[in-house]
Amino acid sequence: MLSLHPNKRTTGTFTNFDSLDDKIDGQHYYTMFIKFGQGRAMNDACRDIRDGFISRDEALLLMKKYDGEFPKKDLDEVLEFLDLRKSEFLDIINKHRNEEIWYKNNKKSWHLYDAIYF
Repeated sequence: MLSLHPNKRTTGTFTNFDSLDDKIDGQHYYTMFIKFGQGRAMNDACRDIRDGFISRDEALLLMKKYDGEFPKKDLDEVLEFLDLRKSEFLDIINKHRNEEIWYKNNKKSWHLYDAIYF
């Protein structure tokens, strides 16, 4: 029998069957979202559209809900491995934001200029 992820899905996406044993994958997909504006939910949704499992409209809803979700699971262990504090980790990530696709709303939170799901 398939063992489901404890949260019934993997952080940053709607699936529960990919990269379940890789502790750093959440951070990898999150940094991909920060750098390119494309997250794990978008990758998974595109695959599911191609395979005929979901429609584009369903994919857009899933991407809006899950893309960019911060990966809290295993973060402490990853930070210990990298020998970084969370604040250092976030500073490094934010240095790689492409300001052509991101803007800071009221100097508080980051948003994509042209997210396809808005």
